[in-house]
Amino acid sequence: MNTNTAVMVVLVLGSPPLAVAQAAPRTPTQDKTISALRAQDPETPAVQAQGFHERFLGLEFIAAGVTYQRNEPLTTADDSKKDEFGKFGWDIGATVSYGVRWVGITGSVGRHTIEHVPTYQFVVGPRFTTPWSGPLRVFAHALVGYARTRGLTSSQGSVEWVTGAGFDWAFFRVQADGVSLNLNDLKMNSFRMFVGAFIPLCSRACRDTDIIDVSRPKHPELIAPPKTTTGQN
Repeated sequence: MNTNTAVMVVLVLGSPPLAVAQAAPRTPTQDKTISALRAQDPETPAVQAQGFHERFLGLEFIAAGVTYQRNEPLTTADDSKKDEFGKFGWDIGATVSYGVRWVGITGSVGRHTIEHVPTYQFVVGPRFTTPWSGPLRVFAHALVGYARTRGLTSSQGSVEWVTGAGFDWAFFRVQADGVSLNLNDLKMNSFRMFVGAFIPLCSRACRDTDIIDVSRPKHPELIAPPKTTTGQN
């Protein structure tokens, strides 16, 4: 064996295995096929969807008639019938709940008649509700606002405090409140009844028990696409 042959043998035998076993480059067709398979892989969107959490958002509208218990019930001439409640007034309001289902902020405005005195009232505060049990749920609230008389020689105003409770049956509401205010010629504490209709809307993170579901997918890009099968040629 001459010197040149010996050098060639050493170079071949001493070369690293990776240089000998180097993989052949992929063709453009193979690259396109791998990219298409990765795009159809549902694992990545599914992981993103698991990390996304939508918070509850509910909105309710209420319209009701309201009547106050009289301080001195009216009676007929022969004292055979007593009228314990006064004229019906009107009241409209709304409640919004965000994040927590059982608590919301409610506000309302209305024209109420206390004894013989017409008043305009506005109140706002927290309202607490139980979960729906079929078409029924119960609620309670603590409200504060302002009341002002109308139709008197001189108008009067007073801070108003309201605590009450009631129940919702489907789209109907019955509510009873204790009212405290400071107006001349009217007793400081009164009792009133509400009877009306309301519309409960759910726009996010809704459940099957929510009466009206108006939610829409807010992040469709995070919804995992259905699995597909690729045909073989």
